[in-house]
Amino acid sequence: MHPGRDVLLPAVSRVSGAVMWANLHLLFWLSLVPLSTAWMSEHRFPPIPTAVHGIVLLATSIGYLILQTTLLRVDEEDSGLAVPRLRCQGQDLNARVLPRDRPGVR
Repeated sequence: MHPGRDVLLPAVSRVSGAVMWANLHLLFWLSLVPLSTAWMSEHRFPPIPTAVHGIVLLATSIGYLILQTTLLRVDEEDSGLAVPRLRCQGQDLNARVLPRDRPGVR
């Protein structure tokens, strides 16, 4: 689960033009979600509207990834957004998921 843009944007200390464009890109694709959903459900889920809806959802995910990457690149290292990223750096999935008191786990 990832935080929404309402959580990401207040956590940063600086905003650049690239962040504004990335945010606009995400908002554009988010604005198409209700339209593609209505078109898909109105016609009882035929292949073309369903594919368009999937493309819109994929583009929304890519837009969020672009915004997140741009914010991490622009923001300072000691900000509220960069600190959780630095804490998790260097840990693999097993170190975060598996309990440490299990026999054989170091």
